[in-house]
Amino acid sequence: MPFGYQLLFTDVDNTLLPAGGHISDRDLAFIRNLLKEEVRVVIASGRCRDLVWPVIRALGLDRMHDSLTISQNGGHIFRNDTRQTVSLSPTDPELIARLFVHARELGIRSRSYSENLVYFNRADPAIEDFRRRYQCHCRLLADPASEITEPPVKFMVIDPDPEQIRRFYLDTLPLTEGRLRADFSSPTTLEYTECEVCKGAGLKRVCEYYNISPAKAVAIGDSENDMTMIREAGLGIAMRDAFSPLKSKADRISRLSCAEGGFSDTLRDIWPQAG
Repeated sequence: MPFGYQLLFTDVDNTLLPAGGHISDRDLAFIRNLLKEEVRVVIASGRCRDLVWPVIRALGLDRMHDSLTISQNGGHIFRNDTRQTVSLSPTDPELIARLFVHARELGIRSRSYSENLVYFNRADPAIEDFRRRYQCHCRLLADPASEITEPPVKFMVIDPDPEQIRRFYLDTLPLTEGRLRADFSSPTTLEYTECEVCKGAGLKRVCEYYNISPAKAVAIGDSENDMTMIREAGLGIAMRDAFSPLKSKADRISRLSCAEGGFSDTLRDIWPQAG
């Protein structure tokens, strides 16, 4: 195997999956060929299990014995063949309830993912979409303090105005500092998990599970929440349109964007037999 790389960790949105699009036939074929060559492919996403499931199925990872996915930025790791949880890192429900309340006060959309539920702070078009397209169990919270029954793993706020997101971050810093990790998955999306939870920690846990050194892993992504994964892998790759600080830490940057096929294009010289 060239360079001895045995594992590929890949982000989903804007890395493997273009915004509003589908995984290209070329990228699908590349991943399926990697699997035939016994290279393990691990999805590492901020999405919860239900939201990432269509990608898992499209790649055929649900049919791979003992295949794992890192979801919720590392807060939830599960087996694809059985959907069984391997690792779960829940947050403090009381703290998340307070974040929900402040988001509502600012008029900012917020949601939280637990192992099996998606909580929303207000009526949202995404609720129907999540239920219909992804079979998510969604719950609209009138009183977060009493209605969060399954401990959240990730909390997020979303607003088209980055200044509103920044305001939320600063307002809640006295509550979250030292208790939650904050990552921007985009300028308009801020995500919170337990302090020790990140994709890099998820990568290390998966490597331990397979008894493979992180030095034998390749990681590819585009956002701030991919930073730790990029740094922990033996080879870290940033997409061409990635978050600038991520590109400064990556070992290489893709020549093409996600929409242009940059995913398989930049990996092909690592695993030419899959190209």
